[in-house]
Amino acid sequence: MNRVQLIGHVGRNPETSVFENGKKVTKFSLATTESFGKDNKETNWHNISIWGDYGETMSRFIKTGSQILAEGRIQYGEYEKDGVKVRTTTIVTEKIELLDKRTDSSESS
Repeated sequence: MNRVQLIGHVGRNPETSVFENGKKVTKFSLATTESFGKDNKETNWHNISIWGDYGETMSRFIKTGSQILAEGRIQYGEYEKDGVKVRTTTIVTEKIELLDKRTDSSESS
């Protein structure tokens, strides 16, 4: 089974691309941070992609700094650039949960 759940903060605003065949993909980065003891933290960056209209819809709600839960699967890829093989790891996301607290505009400051 290939399943992953990540909770983190969005590193850059989502960008949606539309291919000639009409398929859409929305991409952004996600930072996850783990603590190891009092002063030791490690941040990892993940490439996130969401296919179809769902990604385009989610891009209206997700911005740089948003905290989200991304659920999907890990996909490995490889391409060649300037004669060098580049390996990629992407989280192909099927479900996003917004974790930021919403503020009600009727609340007083």
